[in-house]
Amino acid sequence: MALRELEQRFGIPSVRGGALRWFYLFFGAGTLYLTIANTLGQLSRSGAGDWLYIQSIITEQLVRAAGASLILSYIITDGGDMVISAILRERNRKKDLEEGRREGLKEGLKEGRQEGRSEVQSQWESWNQRRQEAEKRGEPFNEPPPNMNNQNGAPTEL
Repeated sequence: MALRELEQRFGIPSVRGGALRWFYLFFGAGTLYLTIANTLGQLSRSGAGDWLYIQSIITEQLVRAAGASLILSYIITDGGDMVISAILRERNRKKDLEEGRREGLKEGLKEGRQEGRSEVQSQWESWNQRRQEAEKRGEPFNEPPPNMNNQNGAPTEL
């Protein structure tokens, strides 16, 4: 079902399209239950009369049950839809924040690696420049190259 169909509202009072089937379910089940329960209660109080009397009780209770069920079904459906939507929005917001935090962490690690590489590169370049200047002047150059202990080229001084 398309998102627009789920967002579309039907009737007055309006229920969103995705919640409409729940409205019908609650309305039907509530009407049936209230009609049966109230009819049985009325018959137990007044005693079973002839069939026309029983039909009039059933009709009266059906009308009352439909009215009550209509109101309760709308309240339950629309209220439940609002609560569930709010919960899902909050969950998605937290998920997006967590994703953003992870992306920020990945980006920070990437920037940190690039800064580390450029720092190592500049140390090597300055060491090599001092070595070449010493060679041009004819002086001996005893300075050791930047110390490298690990595989990724980061000096131990860092």
